[in-house]
Amino acid sequence: MAYLNSMEKSYKYIIGLFIVSILFGCDGHCDKYKNLFLENECKLILSTDYSKNSHPEFMVLKGVNPETGERCKCKDNVKSWTLYSGYMEKGDTFIKIKGQDFFKIHKKDTILTVYFGDCNKQNHFINPTNNPPTTNMKNE
Repeated sequence: MAYLNSMEKSYKYIIGLFIVSILFGCDGHCDKYKNLFLENECKLILSTDYSKNSHPEFMVLKGVNPETGERCKCKDNVKSWTLYSGYMEKGDTFIKIKGQDFFKIHKKDTILTVYFGDCNKQNHFINPTNNPPTTNMKNE
């Protein structure tokens, strides 16, 4: 049983990498997407559990700004947050600072850092090797 669970996770990881490659690598517009990613900013404590649901390509996070205490929303402008929605639970803090090429999900006992990746000479996306496995596959 553990072998099947491990194998299933491996397949989901491979499928996730394939999806990222399709989203960012096939059209030769990696620099455009990276610039959009760098421009995005979001700091909030999640008011919704996103880990158990399927989400649209451009995810909108809802919560409370930890600095101001005000309710707010953030929209993913390059389809990257959705790939990691399985890690996003109510009460976690999501942080994407403008100009940085990564976002963080602060959990109770862990901080996950997810990098955008780089663009090659053909302006195609290069998958980062240090990100956690993607989780956007239907209910793991």
